[in-house]
Amino acid sequence: MSWSAALVVLRTFLGIAYFTNGLAKLIGFSNFTIGPWTQYLINRPGAKGVLTYDVHNPHYGIPLARDFAHNFVLPNWDVIGWVVTAGELGVGIALLLGIFGRLGAFAGFLMALMLFIWDLGAGGWTYDYLYDVVLLGILMLTPNLPGLDRLMPWSRAYRGRRTVQAPATTSTG
Repeated sequence: MSWSAALVVLRTFLGIAYFTNGLAKLIGFSNFTIGPWTQYLINRPGAKGVLTYDVHNPHYGIPLARDFAHNFVLPNWDVIGWVVTAGELGVGIALLLGIFGRLGAFAGFLMALMLFIWDLGAGGWTYDYLYDVVLLGILMLTPNLPGLDRLMPWSRAYRGRRTVQAPATTSTG
């Protein structure tokens, strides 16, 4: 398996994780079962609960970020919860389809980094967020992975496939 194929598998896995968590926030479910396998997702109330727990513990997180979450994010959760939902859905779709893949990885990187900073020291989720930060950072810096970006007019690969006709020349005599 080539590096690009391995990175596409990684991008797809992270896309599924972000998309399903965004979907859980949109629809409101928090777990589903397929045979013996149960998956737990974080819906909007659950996300608010995790953030509330993190920011109300004075030993967790970086104080400035914790204060921002406590004084701005939580009081405005009715709006910000929907922004997070849209962000996770957008990141998930971008990563799954490979359209705006690097931008999607960057947005996911920022979301995971904020969660890591808010949760720093809590122990429960801190390492999970750090994994996302590192893996999305790698995807963010990796150009030209296969995906729908290659089919878009702004893509170098797309421009390289176009045939350009030479301008007609006329002779003047």
